[in-house]
Amino acid sequence: MLEGVGIDMNLTECLLTVTVVGILPLCLLKNLAALAPFSALGMAAVLLALGCMMVRYCDGSYQAGGRFYDDIPPSLRPSFGTISRPWSADALPFVCMVYTSFDMHYNSPRFYAELRDASIYRFSWVITYSFGTTALLYSAIAIVGFLTFGANSDSYILNNYSAQDGLATLSRLAIGLCSLVSYPLNFIGVRDNCLDLLGLTDEIAMRGLLNAFTVLLLFLLTVLSCFVTDLGLINSIGGGTTVTLVCFVFPAVMFREGMRKHCAASCDGGGGTMGAKEQIEVWVAMLLMVLGVVVGVVGVWSSIALDA
Repeated sequence: MLEGVGIDMNLTECLLTVTVVGILPLCLLKNLAALAPFSALGMAAVLLALGCMMVRYCDGSYQAGGRFYDDIPPSLRPSFGTISRPWSADALPFVCMVYTSFDMHYNSPRFYAELRDASIYRFSWVITYSFGTTALLYSAIAIVGFLTFGANSDSYILNNYSAQDGLATLSRLAIGLCSLVSYPLNFIGVRDNCLDLLGLTDEIAMRGLLNAFTVLLLFLLTVLSCFVTDLGLINSIGGGTTVTLVCFVFPAVMFREGMRKHCAASCDGGGGTMGAKEQIEVWVAMLLMVLGVVVGVVGVWSSIALDA
């Protein structure tokens, strides 16, 4: 991205600059509601990137003989074969990457608490619109990217585009903005869960050390980022393991236990068992859990095999 605007920085310099100047101040915010206006800009940034990708697909700039075809290395140029394997396990690492797009469950209590006129009904519609919009955007980006570069599509699709491409540079800047404003949503969830696991939530709050812990954790993550750079592998393995637990396993188990307790207290006048409707809902949730776990496990295995 920086190369496209004439700035020469290595990975470490870039990470440190972005972390100190952009990410750290956002992660120190006390209320996520302050990010709401910037989240809207992030959505606009994704739409802008999608529009730029569609323009380059339609004008053929990256096809053989196109304007930018020779600017990119052979490993990133369009490649289309004649064999179709839609049910191959090699597609599952991509599915695991998709899992990470919907990994916000651990922030649900915070989102609900900060929702204006909070109610289960309003929260349900917020989730429906946000997840539905996300699904449409990511699907469109994946389709346009694959139609442009085929089998050589990079795990971060903008890597396929030339540094001399003005639209691609604009897209990188837009996605960089989107990543910047969305990072605190993930980070704060990680920070709060780390404090809970360590049993330090109350002690840190009492001593006023939350900002210090935030800086320490962000420093450790930034150092780790300097050495682990394959975004595709990270997303695939993370999506197939931790995200599978957060999105499929924990919600399904919590839903089953919640239904049991609810029916024990209220069904059939109290002390009853789940009715047919409740049992169907529980079985559907458990079936989705099993499906998610199977896809996650096979996806992780395929990711490691492909990277080896």
